[in-house]
Amino acid sequence: MKKLLFKLFVRVSLLSVVSTFLLASLLVFVLQNAEPQGERVRNYYMPLFTEMLTAFITLFLSLSTLSIFLNLNRRFRQSKTRVALSFFLLPALLSSFVALAVYLQEGDDLKTSLLVLVAYLPFWFLLIKSYFSFSKASL
Repeated sequence: MKKLLFKLFVRVSLLSVVSTFLLASLLVFVLQNAEPQGERVRNYYMPLFTEMLTAFITLFLSLSTLSIFLNLNRRFRQSKTRVALSFFLLPALLSSFVALAVYLQEGDDLKTSLLVLVAYLPFWFLLIKSYFSFSKASL
C-alpha cells in the first residue's frame, strides 16, 4: 500500500508540474505572438518567469496531496467518503485559496485566467485519475 500511494503521489506531483510548465510555455508563446511588437519587448526582461510561476503553483497544489497517506490506515480506508476526502479536500481548499488570491491581485485578465486554468487542469486530471486507480486497487 505504501508503494502504491507513493507512486500516486510522485506521479501526480511530477507529471502535473512538468505538463503545467510545458502548457504554460506554449500558452505564453502563443499569447506573445498575438501581442503587438511593443508589448513583446516588455516581456523579455524575465524569460520563463510566468512558466516557472505556474509550475510552482502546481507544485504547491501537488504537495497538498500528502493527505492521501492517511489511507495507510486500514480503518480510514474502509469508508469511500474518507478516501475521497483524503484525495480531494485539502487540494480543493488550496486551489480555491490560490485562485482567489490570484484573481484579487490580477482581476479579470484573460491571460491570468488562462494561466490558472493551465495550472489546474493537469493537476486535477491526474489527481482524479489517481483516485480512480486507487479505488480500483484498494478493493
